[in-house]
Amino acid sequence: MKVAYLIPPIRRPGGYRSYTSGFLQAVSRHVTPVLFVAREDEQAAAQLFPQFQRFTLPAVQFLFQHRPQFGKFAAAYAAIRLGSFPAVDLVHSLEAYPAGLFGSWLAGKLRRPHVLTAHGTYGVLASQSQPHRSLYEGALRRSAAVLPVSPYTGDRIRDCFPNAVRHLKIRPVLNGNDFYKVIPREEAVCRKLAGVPTILSVGVVKPRKGYHISL
Repeated sequence: MKVAYLIPPIRRPGGYRSYTSGFLQAVSRHVTPVLFVAREDEQAAAQLFPQFQRFTLPAVQFLFQHRPQFGKFAAAYAAIRLGSFPAVDLVHSLEAYPAGLFGSWLAGKLRRPHVLTAHGTYGVLASQSQPHRSLYEGALRRSAAVLPVSPYTGDRIRDCFPNAVRHLKIRPVLNGNDFYKVIPREEAVCRKLAGVPTILSVGVVKPRKGYHISL
């Protein structure tokens, strides 16, 4: 099975890079990945994934809400419409928006189903402004499934886009963690819990994560 993956930014160390690397290494045991990366991530993709076929788009995932970015949307649309790509069985966007929008365009061109993974904030952020809300709702309607990384994110997508996801399959797929790759097994087995109340969090500190309630 050949799957096209639209991948988020990987040029700098961080959550997206760790997630994408671990995910692709694991899933490549079962499918043949074809990568679609932003132009600015091409060098990093060549270093991290030399074994996979790669195609470059002007943009894939970016902070669309901070300033007008419509040039990137237009450039991505043109590249997908005019590009020549191999046949695949599935298109999978590894982030919700705008990557999921571009993935839906690619899936439409290739006439294949599209699924998208939603990582927290980007699964709902487009609800706050137009035309992003309408564009994202269109992508959701054209998708076969949404794979949020937590049940909470799935619930937020249902709350923010009830009409777009009414008939859409939403199935949480929790991120894995190869703990023993970072912490030696013998150290992990003997590690003692902290003697003071401790909050373990993943990602950026944001109000919706409820730290103010815990504290």
